[in-house]
Amino acid sequence: MKKGDPIPVMDHLDLPCINGTEERKETPLLIYFWSISCFTCKDISSKLYEAVKELGEVQVKTIHVPFSEEDLKTERVKRMVKETGFSFPVILDQYHEWVKMFEVQAVPAFFLFDAERRLSRKAMGTDGFEKVKAWLQGTNGTNARYRE
Repeated sequence: MKKGDPIPVMDHLDLPCINGTEERKETPLLIYFWSISCFTCKDISSKLYEAVKELGEVQVKTIHVPFSEEDLKTERVKRMVKETGFSFPVILDQYHEWVKMFEVQAVPAFFLFDAERRLSRKAMGTDGFEKVKAWLQGTNGTNARYRE
């Protein structure tokens, strides 16, 4: 995906979800790809809620990406979600459909869409979360600033 691309239509996929999937169309959307097998992701997952809560003007949807047979176990993912106090929707991308549509090459991965659902920013890897925090802090709560 490149800057300005619309968010892929994923309505046709019937994937398991934890914490619901309701989406508010009028706010920017951060999609966070992660895995319970990723140590960095576990650290970020516990910090993401606080970072978003401070800024408030962004909605978050998370995509769990399994890397092993153990990662496919829904109860294992639910346990981690509960342990970290994760309240965001978690879509279980059991067959990597979201990964393919978003062309994710590594986790953690972040995709920030503006209120019109066009890709504003993306980052992958260990420094991705710091980039996301900087992007969000630079918005001052105004949706127009999610675009360059």
